[in-house]
Amino acid sequence: MSNRDTVLSMLEEISESPEADDYFELEKNYGNDIHWMLGAAKDKNIKRAVRDTKSRALEGTLNLALEDSNGVDYSSLMNQYKRAFKWGLRFSKSAKIRGKIKELKRRALVETAKKLSKDEQANPFYVRKHHTGLLDASRTVYNTPKGVEAWSCVIEDARIVLPNAQRKWSLKVLFDKLEELGNEPKDFRHKELYERDAYISTLIGRRFGKYGKAVLMIGVDYLSLPKVRKPGHEFSVEDFKTLMDDDSLSDERKIAYAFNAICLQYYRCLDVSKGFSERVLDSGSNCFGQMDESYLRGNLSLGTLYECEHYPISWSLSGVTCNYRTRVELSPDIPNRFHRADFCFRGVDGDLEEKRFKELLYEEIKKI
Repeated sequence: MSNRDTVLSMLEEISESPEADDYFELEKNYGNDIHWMLGAAKDKNIKRAVRDTKSRALEGTLNLALEDSNGVDYSSLMNQYKRAFKWGLRFSKSAKIRGKIKELKRRALVETAKKLSKDEQANPFYVRKHHTGLLDASRTVYNTPKGVEAWSCVIEDARIVLPNAQRKWSLKVLFDKLEELGNEPKDFRHKELYERDAYISTLIGRRFGKYGKAVLMIGVDYLSLPKVRKPGHEFSVEDFKTLMDDDSLSDERKIAYAFNAICLQYYRCLDVSKGFSERVLDSGSNCFGQMDESYLRGNLSLGTLYECEHYPISWSLSGVTCNYRTRVELSPDIPNRFHRADFCFRGVDGDLEEKRFKELLYEEIKKI
């Protein structure tokens, strides 16, 4: 008997067996025979017949899987069917098989998204960081070019409303969330913040260009972190306009955030100045009464900077002769992390650097 006749005889035996509609049983009982038949048969039509037999078994298995797919997540699905899916997508020419594989994956992705949402881990940014395989699968299932966009399709299919999508993204919400995340510069490293709440860094970036600027506004010296690129953390007229025009913030918070921005933002002259020594922040609440008049070279008060509903908020800019110091103060009536910033200039050019910096401060405050 020729190889061709042997293969045809074996195919007839397989087609009449109980395993004909079960891919895994077919592989278990006839896997070696099928492998031999594909190698022994020289006729393309015979090889096609062998593959059709295997495709028939795979389709039967997929039909059963679709009937019993409720509650099966993506990891469980792939643990059981990965090899079958791989063969079907690579060798089967059946559009039905490809469609059924895609539908099984879609259902499993939806189930996975529902499970992740219970722990508030279903947002695209968290999935991109911790479950890249889900993004690859969702891109294949939904035919989208980017994984994050594809995962959004999974979320929509699962009828999940992410907590972040429910937020009203006013400045109050953004700043409240930031203040919950920490008190020290190290708490706001971009990598850690992105993992904890990727939305907040993205949305603040849309408001102020760099999310680090919002961190400065709540009174945290973000620019003291190593490897942070300081240029770009200057506040513009538009930044202060965004802050002052927001209806969600109280007047006290607006002026406190503006004060922090002025004190902590990037000043190029301080980066290049040889005379500049340090910036000292003082959290004392009674800073106005602590200045010794004998050290004042003349109080350069800015007076009322912003009218509150009940009382005026003011801050003062004072020149102190000791070590060429420029002092910026906030009224102690305003809740804030600190109420005074001393910019100290030393060296031969200390007096000149102080004057230059004071001029810059005036320009910054005029923006508000």
